[in-house]
Amino acid sequence: MRFYRAALGCVFLSLFCLHAAAVSAQPRAYGARDLFGRQAVLPGKGVDEPYPLPDSLLISGSETVYLNDSLLTREAGYTLDYVRGLLRFSTVLTVSDTAVVRYQVFPFHLRTSYFHPLRTMTPDQIAAADTSTAPPPAPGSGDTPLFDTGSLRKSGTLIRGITVGSDRDLSVQSGMNLQVEGRLGRNMDVLALLSDQNTPLQPEGNTATLQEIDKVLIQVQNPRFTATLGDYELNLGGGRFGGYYRKLQGARLEGRLSDERGVVSGAVSKGEYHTNFIPGQESNQGPYRLSSKEGRTGILVLAGTERVWVDGQLMTRGENNDYTIEYGLGEITFTPRRLITSDSRITVDFQYSDEAYGRDIYAAQAEGRFGASGGVRATLISESDARNSPLTFALTDSARSALEAAGDDPATAQVEAVDSVETGQGTYVRETASWGGQSHSIFVYVGPDSSGYLIVAFSYVGAGEGDYNREASATDFYYTWVGPGEGDYSPVQRLALPERQRLANVEAWVNPTRSTMLKVEGAVSERDRNTFSPLGDGDNVGIAWAAEGQWNGLRAAPGDSASYDRLGLTANVRQVDDRFTRIDRIHQVEYDRQWGLEGAQSEQETVREATLSTRPLRAWSGRTTYGLLDKEQDGIHSERWSHESVFSGARLPTVTAAADWIRSATEASGRQGVWTRGRSTAGYRWKRWTPSLFYEREHKRDDYADSTGGFLFQAYGTGLEYQAGPLKLGTTQELRHDQTYRQNVLKEHSDAWTSTWQADLAAWRNLSGDVLYTHRVKGFTEADSGDLATDLAEINLGWTPWRRLADVMAHYRVNSTRVSTIVQTPVFVGAGQGTHVKVGDLFFPDPDGEYILVAQSTGQFQPVVELDGSLALDLDPHRLPREEQEKIAGPWKHLASETLLNFSEKTREREVWSLYLLDFSRFQGDSTQYGNLLLREDLFLFRHRRDLSFRLRGEISQSLSNLYLSGGQETRRRLVSLRVRRAFDARWSAQAEAGQETEERVYRAGSASDRDIQTWKASLEPTFKPRREWELALRLVGQQDDDRVENLRALRYGAEPRVVRSFTEKGRVEVRGEWHHVATSAPELPYEMAEGDPPGDNFRWDLRLDYRLSKYLTAGVSYNGSKDAGRNAIHIGRAEVKAFF
Repeated sequence: MRFYRAALGCVFLSLFCLHAAAVSAQPRAYGARDLFGRQAVLPGKGVDEPYPLPDSLLISGSETVYLNDSLLTREAGYTLDYVRGLLRFSTVLTVSDTAVVRYQVFPFHLRTSYFHPLRTMTPDQIAAADTSTAPPPAPGSGDTPLFDTGSLRKSGTLIRGITVGSDRDLSVQSGMNLQVEGRLGRNMDVLALLSDQNTPLQPEGNTATLQEIDKVLIQVQNPRFTATLGDYELNLGGGRFGGYYRKLQGARLEGRLSDERGVVSGAVSKGEYHTNFIPGQESNQGPYRLSSKEGRTGILVLAGTERVWVDGQLMTRGENNDYTIEYGLGEITFTPRRLITSDSRITVDFQYSDEAYGRDIYAAQAEGRFGASGGVRATLISESDARNSPLTFALTDSARSALEAAGDDPATAQVEAVDSVETGQGTYVRETASWGGQSHSIFVYVGPDSSGYLIVAFSYVGAGEGDYNREASATDFYYTWVGPGEGDYSPVQRLALPERQRLANVEAWVNPTRSTMLKVEGAVSERDRNTFSPLGDGDNVGIAWAAEGQWNGLRAAPGDSASYDRLGLTANVRQVDDRFTRIDRIHQVEYDRQWGLEGAQSEQETVREATLSTRPLRAWSGRTTYGLLDKEQDGIHSERWSHESVFSGARLPTVTAAADWIRSATEASGRQGVWTRGRSTAGYRWKRWTPSLFYEREHKRDDYADSTGGFLFQAYGTGLEYQAGPLKLGTTQELRHDQTYRQNVLKEHSDAWTSTWQADLAAWRNLSGDVLYTHRVKGFTEADSGDLATDLAEINLGWTPWRRLADVMAHYRVNSTRVSTIVQTPVFVGAGQGTHVKVGDLFFPDPDGEYILVAQSTGQFQPVVELDGSLALDLDPHRLPREEQEKIAGPWKHLASETLLNFSEKTREREVWSLYLLDFSRFQGDSTQYGNLLLREDLFLFRHRRDLSFRLRGEISQSLSNLYLSGGQETRRRLVSLRVRRAFDARWSAQAEAGQETEERVYRAGSASDRDIQTWKASLEPTFKPRREWELALRLVGQQDDDRVENLRALRYGAEPRVVRSFTEKGRVEVRGEWHHVATSAPELPYEMAEGDPPGDNFRWDLRLDYRLSKYLTAGVSYNGSKDAGRNAIHIGRAEVKAFF
């Protein structure tokens, strides 16, 4: 291993030095272009589906696509949707294929759609611009589109196809993607995004903007109305009680007049609204799991519906911002740019797929304004579950009876979930166990293919509310009895209660004078927690109201455009009864903290607040608030004072100060509490320097009858920032001292030091990048508590020196996260329908497999240090201007190289600095949960010549995974190969490749045997093109595999003919065949040998016809199959027609 590393390192170093010497006399590089290059590596999936690229809105024609190092041409080898960034290959990529895509994007952010208010036009302008008055095109002027939509801009495809094959039923494929936009008549714009493909894929939550590939939408708008049909977001602005936001699927109509506006919406909801409050953890950036209203985790969060706050500050999604989210698992992970500690307060609003019932939503809002003197707004919202159409259970008579008898108590809505089957068909048996001197009938798991005669379903019933706990095996989950009230699960099926929630809200405001405003708001809510049952319906209806008054006056310099109000007064009062149910957020993010509330359960409250705003000077403003809150239902009372001041102006320091004083009491516990908070900051910009200071203090004391609780912390910090042109440097240092009440006295608890350093460089001499490093140490005074250290780092670098002769891209990241063990459950789906095949106790990737593997988290997390990084170096004199290439002496101008280093490590290693400094000898050790390392060096001679080119490749890769309960696996791979391409003339060419590969696999559990396979392989592929439209090729292959563990040898050789007939601007026919013979003295071979082929003769064949029937219509037919030695033949036929708009 060290020899290979040293050899590749020498090749890279020597080549770099040679190129550096060759260009050392060149003039200074010119400025970077205004286009950004990107590269994406796409491993094959074995399925026929588009591959989404990380970016959308690509620059047309800027892409180059390589498949296994072979350059593909557009249309023949792939198609690319530049707007959505979707790449589709002409052939199905197997799991062993790898595609590399290079493309360019604009150096500024663009959305895929923009909507602007329509410009008012005079009748003469309308007549001149109205496309309906344009003369029709002359007959025969060109092809007529399949679907003529007049002057509208349209694009899309319509697909119809069938598939038939061995061991599968005939299936019909249907797909439509259509985008239409433009003007229909006078002042009428239309936008249509149509698709009949309902993909279950959620967009990746690692970018600031999301790419929803299955959105369906028709929108028509003019200055007076907007009509929307399909997928849309309903965002109703309102007062405190009437605000509403949902992602819906249905219809929306909005009408507008000069002073009136109305919205009507009817739709089905994709999800349910919920809020999670999550305390941060020290040295843990995530994942933090979101939970449903019932406490379930692993939920499906609707993409783009989440709003995340940390300490009351709204976060931004994206790997280069604050957090990323796995929508399919409901897990949030914070990036190194947002430090999470045990003092962090995380709040998340989101919508998730409940999957219990379909949900119907109807909403209407009307608003009228009386000029500048006032207005009125009314909102009606109704959400109801489709109770007669449950999605997760059958509505049998017993289920209906259970729901009717449950009332509003979800814990009693359940039915027995035990089915008796024939012995050997079940997974549980019934036995008797003793607990506390009593006998209990319990279910015992015996596994599949055993003596089991019962199939039992279990439901989560709450912590400590059940008798069973969930356990994980290598391939599945099962449940074990732990005693009455000792577990979290029961052998019942919980039935979700169908709910209905309604809200009516009316608000009115009036402006008696230019400086005053009065506003009142009233809301009525109804929530029926079980529409099957009238039991408990007496508390369904609740009322809330609010009133507010504002006055602003004593203007400074009246009549001056820069004048301001010296004094302002705001007073408001609101009352919410205990039966009122909010339908969306109605409070500030940290409302409980703002008022010092503890143990509040009810929405009931009465709040009175008054705020005095002052601005005695232009540079100085302040605001003081006094409020009273009473929650009679919970017996909580709170009084609050707050003040904040800001001093800021040109050539003046910026100083802010804020303070809160809260006195609260809880009758039930006898608590009397006082909470004081204060924070102040100061900063001043002097030339290129900006120093700053801040101080924060909180003291919370809660007195009970026999004890005192609370805490006190003080935080001191300083910062310094330097900015000069494209360079920006900054650092912050913070010390926090915490004390807690123990035995009624404040005692030392912890000290934390947090240090952050960052640097940003933007496009300076072809160099750009950013560096961020955060180091935090928290020490505890308790003798049995060790210090906790957190290191977060991120480095991004892009460099194109020497007139882009070299292209360097580097990335490095350190994060503190958690990983969970994973159960992989195999699901049999039929021959040719899956992605894996089973050999012994192991599953191997195979595009014609019969199993799919479903990965599920056990929920048992452990902290790890996560490192990932990459380095890509491309040296190529061909990118230099022609005159500069001629200055490079001898053969060096024909040399090029590509170096790629990728690594990823998740480890529990405590001595982490050797990992941070990339001591690869410490990677993938005993503490590693997952690790991957790849080093590849390609050396090219005559890289861009068509007649003759050489490529020498060396590659080392090793991986280790201990995440799966089925056992760990370690893989080490080494490869050396030489490829030669030769074009003898316009008709004859050939490619030859030879190499040696060694692969070692070590299985750390299970009955699988370790492997150490050495492979020698060679191939020769002559290609003959007698005419432009014909291509004939024959690839001859041979390889020898030796397993040095079991002393096995296999010889595999064969031929792979290929014939391609192209029809100019019409299509192509391609016929491929493969014959491979595997010779060995062993009766059978491990799947890892001989490319997975069994001993004997193995055949593959593939026939494809793609033909363009017209400019807007194409047809395709394919037939492929396989016949392995000792196995039945598999045949698959497909036919497809595509229409283009």
